[in-house]
Amino acid sequence: RHSIKLHYLIGEEHRNQKIGTRAIGETVNYANENLNPGEIIAITSPGNIASQKLLERLGFKGDMKPIYVGGRINGACAKRFRIDRRDK
Repeated sequence: RHSIKLHYLIGEEHRNQKIGTRAIGETVNYANENLNPGEIIAITSPGNIASQKLLERLGFKGDMKPIYVGGRINGACAKRFRIDRRDK
């Protein structure tokens, strides 16, 4: 089974309105129901605590170590979150 990488950005003027929770939740539901992924991966910057909490509320688990994607994202490392569906 394959992996799905989830990328998102919520404009500052739209934060704290539950838009990310709804959009990411619906995307994860659609992927699970229609695409049968082995895992769904989302990546945040280490300092983006709000995004990390959002992902955790939706069932994602954060890896313990920061990772580097394509070298670096905006000059900083990134933190990977995933939902593992391989045993489902």
